[in-house]
Amino acid sequence: MSDRLTLLPLDRRAQLDALIAALENLIRILEHDPGCRWTHHFRKCLCDARRLQEHGFTEDDLRTLSASCCIGLWGGGQFQ
Repeated sequence: MSDRLTLLPLDRRAQLDALIAALENLIRILEHDPGCRWTHHFRKCLCDARRLQEHGFTEDDLRTLSASCCIGLWGGGQFQ
């Protein structure tokens, strides 16, 4: 038995689909707080993700989208 990890190719489209579903769920939760300043940010991320899903994307497009989503969660935005 090998101790090596077998790296499988990533299915970027499936990951994008999962991100879209996660953003939809997050936005539904955030909308319960009308004063939440993050709702608009994540709606924009969702629009960007849907645009990529519809029109295609490059690895760089996905990195940019990921960075935008993460800035609200772990970056300077201090979403907690």
